[in-house]
Amino acid sequence: MLRLRKGKEKKEKAEESGSGTSHSDDNEEISENLLGSRHWLLLIALVVGIVWTAIYCNHRLPEALGPTADNDRFSETRALAILKRVSALGPRPSGSKTLEEDVTKMIIDELNAINAAAANSQHRLEIVTHRPSGCFDIPPFDVDGMTICYKNVSNIIARLGAKSRNWQQSQTSVLINCHYDSQPMSPGATDDFISCSVMLEMLRVMTDKQRSPVPVDVIFLFNGAEETGLQGAHGFITTHPWRHGVRAFFNLEGAGAGGRELLFQAGPGNQWLLNSYLEAAERPFCSVFGQEVFQSGFVPSDTDFRVLRDYGFIPGLDIAYIQNGYVYHTEFDQFRMIPPGSVQRAGDNILATLTHLLHSPYLETAGVTDERRFVFFDVLGFFTIVYSLKIGQAVNYLVTILILVKIIFNTRKQQLRHHYSRRQLLVSLVAHVFATLAALTITFLLTKITAQKKLVLIWYSTPIVAVFMYGVPAFGVAASVHGLMAAKLSLKVKSRSSGKRNTGREAAEQASFDAHLLIFGMILCALTFMKIASAYLLLTFILLPLARDVIFSVVGKVVGCRDSSCALFLVHLFTLIPGVTMLSYTVVMMVDIFVPIMGRSKLAANPEIPIAAILAVSACILALMTSSLLYRTRKLTTMLKIVFASTVLLYLALTTGYLVSPYHYDSVAPTLRRAQVVHMRRRVYDESGKIAVNENGIVIIPYDYRGADDFPQVAGDKSYRQFNCTTINKYCELPYLLPHAEVLPYAGLRFKPIDEQLSVAKPTKLNLVSKNYMANNQIQYSFVVTGSDHISLQLTAQSPYHIVKWSFIKETETLEYDISAFVFLSSIGEEAGRWEFTITIKNNNNNPASKNGTELLVAAVSHYLHGKDMRSRTLQKFVSLLPAKQLGHPYLMIICNKCPLLRVTGATQKIASLVQLYLYIAEFIGNPRNNATIGNSNMLDAKSAFSDSSLFSFKFDRLPIRGWFLKTTGTACFRDATEKASEPGTARGNCLSFSYAN
Repeated sequence: MLRLRKGKEKKEKAEESGSGTSHSDDNEEISENLLGSRHWLLLIALVVGIVWTAIYCNHRLPEALGPTADNDRFSETRALAILKRVSALGPRPSGSKTLEEDVTKMIIDELNAINAAAANSQHRLEIVTHRPSGCFDIPPFDVDGMTICYKNVSNIIARLGAKSRNWQQSQTSVLINCHYDSQPMSPGATDDFISCSVMLEMLRVMTDKQRSPVPVDVIFLFNGAEETGLQGAHGFITTHPWRHGVRAFFNLEGAGAGGRELLFQAGPGNQWLLNSYLEAAERPFCSVFGQEVFQSGFVPSDTDFRVLRDYGFIPGLDIAYIQNGYVYHTEFDQFRMIPPGSVQRAGDNILATLTHLLHSPYLETAGVTDERRFVFFDVLGFFTIVYSLKIGQAVNYLVTILILVKIIFNTRKQQLRHHYSRRQLLVSLVAHVFATLAALTITFLLTKITAQKKLVLIWYSTPIVAVFMYGVPAFGVAASVHGLMAAKLSLKVKSRSSGKRNTGREAAEQASFDAHLLIFGMILCALTFMKIASAYLLLTFILLPLARDVIFSVVGKVVGCRDSSCALFLVHLFTLIPGVTMLSYTVVMMVDIFVPIMGRSKLAANPEIPIAAILAVSACILALMTSSLLYRTRKLTTMLKIVFASTVLLYLALTTGYLVSPYHYDSVAPTLRRAQVVHMRRRVYDESGKIAVNENGIVIIPYDYRGADDFPQVAGDKSYRQFNCTTINKYCELPYLLPHAEVLPYAGLRFKPIDEQLSVAKPTKLNLVSKNYMANNQIQYSFVVTGSDHISLQLTAQSPYHIVKWSFIKETETLEYDISAFVFLSSIGEEAGRWEFTITIKNNNNNPASKNGTELLVAAVSHYLHGKDMRSRTLQKFVSLLPAKQLGHPYLMIICNKCPLLRVTGATQKIASLVQLYLYIAEFIGNPRNNATIGNSNMLDAKSAFSDSSLFSFKFDRLPIRGWFLKTTGTACFRDATEKASEPGTARGNCLSFSYAN
């Protein structure tokens, strides 16, 4: 236990330096009044304890409750029943039989049962189905930007009100939204049927006979088309008659596997809506920091919140599960992965918030009532703090002024014990800046070493490894720089008030401490000027440390230890607690969110940089907050040597591959590798109408920065090669499911030819109905495309033309797309897969429109995401091999899907085609200590099963595979509409023939 020792003023002899971290001769110092290793170990223990507390609070969940006889509380036990049944059905993409029939019926039956139970109550429950159609634009966000059109997607809507009034009498309502569709390969337990089960249980509680009717109607929207581009929510908010009275909404989402639900978006404006959550939620978890990060586009995702906000012009709350993002959009998004208490927590919070909101007088106010922005955040989930951005700006500027006043007093009032010169302040500022730059530079170099040694994502399964790879070295470098700089400071300052010489260590420490406050203050000022609400974090780093000297002075007078370094150390630690707590809480949240995201961050960005930046910046902040203590510390050379030696040993151990591996599989917490594999048969026609490309094979599209070269199938198989892209089409004649060309460039893809020919029941067909040369150097095309219920179009106008108008968005006169426009078409019902559309292009140079037929390139892709057309013969063989091999180690889990792409060249208007087979392979998990032996058979046995198609040859060492597959087939050839109908375009193989009337 540390003891406070009363410091004694001593006359100092001339010294070269007084820094305890780097000076080799401290014989003249009173060693017992200096800090030592045990003090810094205490500081480390405090930080570790705070971080552990933040982790605990971040994962703390309430006990799951059962139903009561009075039905007066939310029950997780009852809510989980339908969640378990639905997730057991497996994937349910929009348009699938599982979604459109099975799950839809289950939800309607559940709603009818709730309605029947409330038959003799004061509650009115109206249940309707909704089949909207429409088109809208998705701006560049997770994707490059695209237009989405949909027909007859599924919505189920329940409206709760009082029997004493119908909805026409008072249209005012609050909307709660979830989506019940899923990704083609995912059971979608957390994304997003967990939210739907929460809504159903809320409805049970709110319709209890003993409960008073709601004062304002509540609309429960179960939308069946979110994963295909936010279509269900758009359909409701733009076409349903109930939309007009909605005054506020809740959007419930999931991006992991249960855990605490985070309020990460709120607004726009309308503080009364946010207050309902802050005042009523029993266990709040919210952050304006999360909102600003999400809206920056750094998170590769989008939610219905944006559609409801932008097209409904109403404020809302966006709430999502974020824990264990490794299973997001994978086959492991299962019921069993949801921690107990997750549903209870969300249900309690949302039901309490909704009940509070329904009594708000602002609901009767039409439109947005308050455009002010607010700062809001919770503290370890125990309570929340909220204030307007304007108040925050005033406080931030005031705190900055107080820092300046403090510095002016300390530099001018020489009678003060903590006086220092302006030169010392300047040197301290330089020391802090140089230390921070050195730490960040070393961190950047470490990311380069990591990439060069092929250690990218090595921390993916074990995030604590990244802390020691980047955070600890950054702090060590910053501390070392301060030690070296401190040795060169002047450590003697004359105190006029006492006539005695103040110790140089005290002055140097005070100058360094005030310099770090000044740096924080300047950054705080800049963020405040930029109206960044997340500046509240810096405020927590400053407020209590700003009062450190006053607290130390009071403690010194009471205890009698005004000169004790130990006393100063303890007071300093006390003032650090709020800032370190908020820093740790925020970093834990960011690591929880962003580490799994790095596994799906595509090829464009090195994931080491954002993770290293988060940890290094956090280490630099901690160094700024603590480095002043180094000026009252003995040498820490041994500790720093241990830090640097440990870092070197860590990197050496990581390169062996036996310490940790990036991917790991176990049934409880899988950390999986994501990739997309496309089995593609492609046929491309040149300007003369001849086949320029005719190939069939496997395309591997990696979804993380490690690329495809270390895939078990690619490594050692020389048949795989890169694509050579020569087309002006931004998507390089490749059938992208979504417009990801910028983050999934063709150069990172790998292709291997195979022989299997494929077919589907509804191949893609593209019919050019007409081509008209119009005034103003414009050309208008009319097309009919048919295919599956999910079709993608890639439209590329060749220079000097550009697309100026199309029929998808009629009110849009000018389109701004980069080279190629991307359109996603989704439809359900008997007419699914048939679309008519027109496109108008214009000559940029205002020259007369050319008639050489080389103006427009069109590609059409049909995505078969469900049903019997999902799997090809080769994939069936591959899947049939798995059950016997899985036994205790299911390394391979596959879902198959087809997706034909048809490409139209505008060269001589001989409309060409591309036929694609999509195979999506999602998760690769690895353990370097296993040779991927499954049961009693090594995976190399799989090679013999594919000798007829040469699809895969396996050689597993460190990266066992998990995946899902999409298949494509179908080709069509066309003549220009201006050519004679007696000369239809034809081609051999699977090419279909079409003719056009003039």
